[in-house]
Amino acid sequence: NFAPAKLAPRVSEELAKLGIEPLALIPEDEEIRKCDLELRSLLDLSDTSKAMAAVSDLMAGLLNKERADLVAKT
Repeated sequence: NFAPAKLAPRVSEELAKLGIEPLALIPEDEEIRKCDLELRSLLDLSDTSKAMAAVSDLMAGLLNKERADLVAKT
């Protein structure tokens, strides 16, 4: 859970070479560190967790894109 707020320049360069654009960055979150230290599941994270919110937003965006793609095909 020690991910930086943005990608390192070298990582960004390599992703660009491969034509990969990150869909989201999961922010550092003290709640994840606490779960890890207490050997608790990440499923125990609260709804106010920054990381949980970022993953939720990512999943919602992916699902909306998938729905839009399905609608476009019909």
